[in-house]
Amino acid sequence: MLSLFQAEAEYSVEETLKTLQNQEGFQGFIIINKEGIVIRSSLDIESARQYACHVHRLVMKTRSTMQVIEPQSDLTILKVLSKKNEILIAPDKDYLVIIIQDPSD
Repeated sequence: MLSLFQAEAEYSVEETLKTLQNQEGFQGFIIINKEGIVIRSSLDIESARQYACHVHRLVMKTRSTMQVIEPQSDLTILKVLSKKNEILIAPDKDYLVIIIQDPSD
């Protein structure tokens, strides 16, 4: 049975995902755990796994670099922009959210 706090948090996540999916240019989302395993995604499983693998490594490297550059800070958001996609990465302690969108919209 979910606690009230867990239920509210789950509802908040659902509402946030619905809002994101309705944004112009939105292409997909992936939520992975701290080991890089896909927990939830709007993409097909192979694409989600590919993004998860590469983004997880990128976040680990970036966090490591941040510890050298700014030891008192942690990575809060990472934006990767290419001609095809804009990838927004929001790492947390236990999860990592990846948003993929069209940069031209």
